[in-house]
Amino acid sequence: MKALRLTVVENSSALTKATPAWESLWEESAALNFFLSPTWCLAWWRHFGSGRQLRVVCAYEDEKMVGLWPLFEERVWRSGLLLNRWAFLGDGPSGADYLDALAPTGKEAVVVRALAMHVHAGSWDLLELDGIDGASPALSTLADLFPAGPSAERQRVCEPRFVCPHVRCVGTFDSFLAASGRAENLRRRERWFAPLPGFRIEVTQDPAAVPVALEHFFTLHAARWSADGGSDGIRGDALLRFHREVADRLAARGELRLYTLFCADRALASVYAIHAGRKLLYYQSGYDPVWRNKSPGLVLLGRVMRDAFEWGCTELDFLRGSEPYKFEWAQASRQTVCFTVRASARARLAAQGASVGRLLRRSTQRVLGERAVHAVRTWRRAGESL
Repeated sequence: MKALRLTVVENSSALTKATPAWESLWEESAALNFFLSPTWCLAWWRHFGSGRQLRVVCAYEDEKMVGLWPLFEERVWRSGLLLNRWAFLGDGPSGADYLDALAPTGKEAVVVRALAMHVHAGSWDLLELDGIDGASPALSTLADLFPAGPSAERQRVCEPRFVCPHVRCVGTFDSFLAASGRAENLRRRERWFAPLPGFRIEVTQDPAAVPVALEHFFTLHAARWSADGGSDGIRGDALLRFHREVADRLAARGELRLYTLFCADRALASVYAIHAGRKLLYYQSGYDPVWRNKSPGLVLLGRVMRDAFEWGCTELDFLRGSEPYKFEWAQASRQTVCFTVRASARARLAAQGASVGRLLRRSTQRVLGERAVHAVRTWRRAGESL
């Protein structure tokens, strides 16, 4: 490769100007990870960028963008101390997995190292890169730049975050189903629903039909989690507005798949899926808890899995979450991690305070028991959603 030229995008107008080159780079990347696309990241910035500063690091070979690390900077309080923190666009409540640097296939090592060296030289107290795939080559580059050990100038920690199960779409759906051992259960549920008045499954892709289907999804997702105090994945007006924009943009690109199961014109289950490249992402789901014992969610999942095979996808990715139903179908999983570097004494002191807090919470759990802790968490989430 030729020598790389690095620039940093620090404002929204420059980010908009860089979007076409970013889109081309994303399409050239091997992973084609939707959560690194401009569609997702720019919408995230518009809805959650207030009070934050863009720090999107770009690498160019001649005039072509060949690398991008979508980061932002913010001031945060941790254990009573004010820290300058750098993190990924998409960090936090939007629930993005596999966040990383972008580089063209075959050039990842050189490009990622150049991007990481720029971040290494940045002025920050805390670097928190949450959601990286545990198998990402970027982790070894970061580990080289930020050595571990008691003599290290900057304290480095790499902690596990989420398990992301996925189905490998090899062969036909029917052969996959037969090998799963779950075929009879799915077929029995499908047979039960089939004769009901108005039973149907709609797959919404038309932009004009998205608003209605999306509201069905929001209602059913909230209903599914209401007994547990509300969803951790989609809660609050800001996230609803964010997903309305993302869904509109996905539909315009032909990448949105909103599945809804109906009986007698009543929506009973919904899946919010994204068809990016050759992967189908099972982003979120919901169902009417009154119908829980009839498993409308399972019937809808069966349709989603069948579509993934028939559309020629390489995999159906359930993304983060260790819900038992995912592992009933998935043959493999990925582990995401949070790579954290504490560059200042304040950041290290804040981490010590947080560690003490965690010890106190664990002691409380042992005293109160899991049921009491669950009740407190449910009450707190319900209050936050008001």
